[in-house]
Amino acid sequence: ALSGRPHPRAQRQMGASSSKKREEKEEKGASREAKQEAVAEVSVVAEKPAEVAERLRSELRDDACIICILGGTEFRSAESEALVKAIATKLQAAVGSRAKFVTGGLSGVQETFAKHCGF
Repeated sequence: ALSGRPHPRAQRQMGASSSKKREEKEEKGASREAKQEAVAEVSVVAEKPAEVAERLRSELRDDACIICILGGTEFRSAESEALVKAIATKLQAAVGSRAKFVTGGLSGVQETFAKHCGF
């Protein structure tokens, strides 16, 4: 007979799916909160470029030229790697102690430059 209420088995299934949806929403909310906290933490810790430059000048030497080396973590060709090695060697020879080289510490271009600039 039709009573207007779902069958008990259907009711259990609906209850399970709604609790699963509730759990998924809670997980998404927790994930969103974690992301927001991470962004807030980074923004508090992260220095502004001018602050980094000032700190480096005071740590390294006021009259030193600071050269920032950036690049990918992988080389796309052997020629690119050879070019970075050559630039590192020649740039170090040209500027010597008048310049300080700064990297973000990543592998690839930055690591290769650091290993070949004489330090």
